[in-house]
Amino acid sequence: MQTAPVPPRIDDAPELLDGGHLWLQEFVDGHPFRFRLRADASLRFGDDRREFAGDDAPRAYRHAVHHVQRALDRGALRNAVGDTEAVTFLGLATHRNRLDYGWERLPSVLVTDVHDADAGGDDGEDASVGQFLPLARVEQVAESLGLTPVNAVAKEVRAVDFDPAGYEFPDSAWRDGPVAGVVLRNKTGQQAVLENDAVLDAAAGDAASNSGEGDSVEDAVAEYAPESRYRRAEQALEADGKSVSFDAVRERVLDGVYREHAPTFCDGRPPVDVEAFERGVGQRTSEFLADP
Repeated sequence: MQTAPVPPRIDDAPELLDGGHLWLQEFVDGHPFRFRLRADASLRFGDDRREFAGDDAPRAYRHAVHHVQRALDRGALRNAVGDTEAVTFLGLATHRNRLDYGWERLPSVLVTDVHDADAGGDDGEDASVGQFLPLARVEQVAESLGLTPVNAVAKEVRAVDFDPAGYEFPDSAWRDGPVAGVVLRNKTGQQAVLENDAVLDAAAGDAASNSGEGDSVEDAVAEYAPESRYRRAEQALEADGKSVSFDAVRERVLDGVYREHAPTFCDGRPPVDVEAFERGVGQRTSEFLADP
């Protein structure tokens, strides 16, 4: 499965501003994510280092896996390409890193690139390396398959007119306040990141220092999985025309907890035993569904 290039900081890629036109995409403070549809109709996933099946996804990535499993129009993808295994979708799993976002409006996955391993080979190019689709095409493909492309804050900006030092960061589409930065990209595949240090430095300063170690399971369930989470899960299932079952509600509640509190539960030391926490959420799910 194709991996995504890691864009350097703009200070390390000054040649990007020498000419041509740029797309400026919102830099969302998430984590690398990729997937492809296999010949047997199953999905294969990965982050920037490893691949995994949906059932083996790390806790922080479960929300992204379940989102793709629900949203991807597999029939449309099979009809659009000859070999689905040749196509890798790359983007971001939008779980908590440094910043809080409007989690209810931010999709679990934002698509940044689509790579076709079968494309290329024209004009003497090596077809074995494949090609990344043009940015405008990535937007079209993602939306046609039920996915969300990363949002562009500006398109076709003259590179020579772009001043990183004087750039005024726009408001984010996914959180209150300015974007965390922008990714500058041109049509030849070059890209670089201009981070909004004011936003990211403030986020680092606001990071919670209390790990919550020593909390009881009951306290952790009450804090991280209050009744509002079960209610939102129920409403989301009803909106999707899905059955409000124990497994479905529990899955969405845990996805939300691990997505919004990934540094707490998935990095470092969780506040409580995670398996005990999941059993506690299961018990609370049963109680919620039993209430009239």
